[in-house]
Amino acid sequence: MYEYIPSKAVKKYMEFKKMQLTDFEKASFIYNVGTAYGIEKQHDCLKEIMNCTQNKTLRQQIAERLEEDEKNLAAFLSNMNKAIYKVQFYYEDGSDFDYEQYFSTFEMASECAREYMQQGFPDCQKYEITKHPLYRGKQKPLIDEDGWEASSLLGYALFNSFGKLTELFSYEYQDRFGDWDNKRFESYYMASFRNPFRTGDIVKDLTNGQYGVVAVGDDDYNYEKMKRLAKRGHADIDSNRILVEYLYDNGGALHNHPYPWDLEYTHLQFNFDICSSNIMEAMLCSMSEMVQGQGYIEIMQDKSEKMAKMETSAINNAKEELESRYAHFVQSKEYDEILSKHFAALENK
Repeated sequence: MYEYIPSKAVKKYMEFKKMQLTDFEKASFIYNVGTAYGIEKQHDCLKEIMNCTQNKTLRQQIAERLEEDEKNLAAFLSNMNKAIYKVQFYYEDGSDFDYEQYFSTFEMASECAREYMQQGFPDCQKYEITKHPLYRGKQKPLIDEDGWEASSLLGYALFNSFGKLTELFSYEYQDRFGDWDNKRFESYYMASFRNPFRTGDIVKDLTNGQYGVVAVGDDDYNYEKMKRLAKRGHADIDSNRILVEYLYDNGGALHNHPYPWDLEYTHLQFNFDICSSNIMEAMLCSMSEMVQGQGYIEIMQDKSEKMAKMETSAINNAKEELESRYAHFVQSKEYDEILSKHFAALENK
């Protein structure tokens, strides 16, 4: 199960803590984390849990989910209503490239996307194929003299850089279990799950490439209260999220609630002394001090204003330097050893 976790830190922490998840929690974990390796692999793991679990309710829910996903896919692939398909590519930094060409079948769009991923856009992290109606109603076509105008969305399919389907949704098929239900495994709260991130940790979000600071981490999380809420039906998978303040190019910060398994430690977490050499690193360090109740707001505001006045090229250079240091750190052989020592230190606090 650990191989599905995008974050090396969370993967290592779960192994370090020897976390034992219930079958319901395992299914929830696979469903919400496992798409990184593709829906096909995710389904294989869910089938394995379904065949092994003694929980009849869970077995039924997994069987229902597999059936619904199959119907969703069939609706997306079907082109009986004269739909058109469009391809869009996404880079690691969150930017995208809209490939302004439409296809009459999913197969043609998929073949084009794979070809361009290999030749035209090798740096893309994922691509999306969207489905649109060729006609708006019975008469008015979505075409004008300038080309196609596919304004309505019938569905979408998201693929990773290896061409594996990771997310699918069709508006042409009504999923019986599409609504959020914390009694089902798809949105089940994982009470046994713990994460390694503490308030003030400097992290990178692996889903969008952004850097930020944990504002409410595991150390500020009230697990006992959440367990009580879960028993009353007031907690779901989103209750496993944490609060992160993200740094933006203009020097501003905005919070969001990512899943911990989508976060990774940065080099700054363990090398605070290098912060002053890069404006973005310096800003992240100031943000870290502030959420921990340390540092001075005036110093952070000064750095924020400095970033806001910088040229785009200077910000890009700072980002490239930050990313280079991060990549070298996380990919180094020492990272696993650093994590082990860090987790041991957390246990002794």
